[in-house]
Amino acid sequence: MIGNKKISKGQLDLISSSNTSWAALTLTNTSSGAVNYKVKNNLLLINGSIVASTNNSLLQIGTLPAGFRPNVRRFSTAINISGNTTSSTNPITNVYIEANGDLFINTYNYLDYNLDIEITLDISN
Repeated sequence: MIGNKKISKGQLDLISSSNTSWAALTLTNTSSGAVNYKVKNNLLLINGSIVASTNNSLLQIGTLPAGFRPNVRRFSTAINISGNTTSSTNPITNVYIEANGDLFINTYNYLDYNLDIEITLDISN
C-alpha cells in the first residue's frame, strides 16, 4: 500500500525501477543558476535556483527530458530571494510544468528564485 491506495507488485517494481540520480537541467533564459531533477518513488523532484534574465514575464527556464514529464500541465510555486534574504516584493511566484516538459516561471524584478518542487508522476501507462 502507498498511502491508502493498494498497488500490485508489478506497480511497485515499476516505481522502484524508475528511481533516478540527480541530473542537471539545461537552463535557458537565465542569467545564472542551477536546477536539478530526479524521480524517486513516483515523485518528480526539482530543486535549485536561478536568476531571471527578463522582468515581469512568463519565462521558460528549460525542458525536462522524456521520462521526467507530467502527463498534464502541473503547477507549483517558487520563492523570490535577493541577497540570501527573502524579497518582500512578490515573495512567491508561479511555476508551470507542461506535459511536453517545458518548465516556466513567472518573473518579477530580475530577482533570484529558489525552486523546491515535488510532483507525482502518472506511472499507469
